[in-house]
Amino acid sequence: MRSTFFSTALTLFSCLFLACSAPAEQPERQQATPSDDVAFTVNGKAISNEIVDLYLQPELQRAQMMGQPLTPELEAQIRQQLIDQLIDRELLYQQAQQAHVTLEEAVIDSQMAQIQMDGINLSEEQVRELIKTDFVIRKYIEDEIQANIEISEEDARKFYDENLSEFEQSEQVKASHILVRSGQDDTPEQKAAARHKIDSLLVVARANPDSFAEIAKASSEGPSAPRGGDLGFFGRGQMVPPFEQAAFALKPGEISDVVETQFGYHIIKMFEKQEGEIVPFDSVKTDIQNYLRDQRTNEQISALLDSLRVKATIEIANASPPDTSRQKDHDQ
Repeated sequence: MRSTFFSTALTLFSCLFLACSAPAEQPERQQATPSDDVAFTVNGKAISNEIVDLYLQPELQRAQMMGQPLTPELEAQIRQQLIDQLIDRELLYQQAQQAHVTLEEAVIDSQMAQIQMDGINLSEEQVRELIKTDFVIRKYIEDEIQANIEISEEDARKFYDENLSEFEQSEQVKASHILVRSGQDDTPEQKAAARHKIDSLLVVARANPDSFAEIAKASSEGPSAPRGGDLGFFGRGQMVPPFEQAAFALKPGEISDVVETQFGYHIIKMFEKQEGEIVPFDSVKTDIQNYLRDQRTNEQISALLDSLRVKATIEIANASPPDTSRQKDHDQ
């Protein structure tokens, strides 16, 4: 799926706040053809390698954080994908300029005030230009695309009816517990002592069920002890299997037998159960409308970019021209 400008992939601030350092660049919007200092041109507008590198650094960091070995081949692949996105960015910016989209200087001033220029090897003027580009594109998308998209209640209802499984709220229980810790590294004597303690607490809890919270506060060894062992509501799959099975098998007000998990020994009291249900349409109508609006916005941006690429003159340094007749991918 083609990245759109609602994504953070090309957000200037993600680059600047990650303290990406790029060498000072030549003015990026000079007339030029690809050279050693120019990564690509779009309709004669040159984008420098320094700008590409500014956006490239957080992408490389992200790949490393995901455990990918940063080989020359991977770096080249990421760089090429980034150039493709930056071409789209420039095409949208040029389209916004043709639509006479304007931006108040106060908006740029406000964003500049949030940026620490130390460690950024770009001039203040260059950073202002990058901010202007990002915000002009956003304004164009909001004013010229999103503003013309209407999502009716009927549209939202149709999506809801066709995707009911997405609105299922699973069965949940509200429970508290008392934990006595015991791990695999405990000696038999330590395990026996922990078991003796939890058995004694179970007797006390069942004799004084209304005081379960106070018992948990005084004796539980889990992080929920200060809350009286309160775990709130949780659904299936959120707790380790033995704990989940015991909790969901209880009736409201019941206290479990001792339950052993990898964390130790537990006593569980279940307070309330909410059966699984379909979330009512009225509760999700606005969310659905926002989702559909974003989806249609992205589709229109993708179609617009396909059209702009066909008409554009794009030159990439040391690379073959991009395929402007590529298959549309916004629905994949």
